Amino acid sequence: MQSWSKAASAGLGYLVAGPLGAVAGYLLGRKVTTRTSRERDQLLLAGLLGCVTVLSKVAGTTTEERLYIVHFLGRLLCLEAAEENNLEDLFQHLYSLELDLETMCRSISRHTNKSMRRHLLEILFLVCRLQGDISRAQLTVLRRIATIVKLDEHVWQTLCTRYHSGTPSLDDAVCYALLELETGAPLPAVKKAYRRLAKQHHPDRLARQEPTCRKRASGRMAMINHAYQTILQQNTG
Repeated sequence: MQSWSKAASAGLGYLVAGPLGAVAGYLLGRKVTTRTSRERDQLLLAGLLGCVTVLSKVAGTTTEERLYIVHFLGRLLCLEAAEENNLEDLFQHLYSLELDLETMCRSISRHTNKSMRRHLLEILFLVCRLQGDISRAQLTVLRRIATIVKLDEHVWQTLCTRYHSGTPSLDDAVCYALLELETGAPLPAVKKAYRRLAKQHHPDRLARQEPTCRKRASGRMAMINHAYQTILQQNTG
């Protein structure tokens, strides 16, 4: 997953047509520092943003929740702070537009290989889990994405088993991203980050929020707890 680590400028231009392609391509090209010129990296980042936007709309996420998602993606993809801020601006812009999921996914299918498409779908599953249990509506969208990008039934069932049922198995990069740390951060930093996040997501701070928001926040904290325990086991086992 870290092979896509740096944002690229032209990806959305390949995936969408008309005003969206022009506006999004302009925003990325103007604001995001290009660290790689590889077309596949560009396409994967663009496809990821577009699909995350569609899934976030299905879930009815709040602005705060969308910012959390962007921050998580920034950590997972190893973006620099300026790049992450620009990603946030673009995501907020995309959220106000109507995206053609089928057009985006067909473009992804044409320009990426199976491994990259699988990684994209895996991150989409993760993003959904950060909003609590994956809803039926989200699962329907995920299934549609998998079908359009031509991932086989085995890949679909594997990801469903890993992320939709029970507690997911998390890779190292995901665990550290959930704790807002660089992969391999020392254990004292891990413990400090966990204490800060546990305080931030404490139920008392969420008491005045809507039940749906509290449920999604509880889902995020469950993932953070799982990531923390996973890192502890790896460092003390």
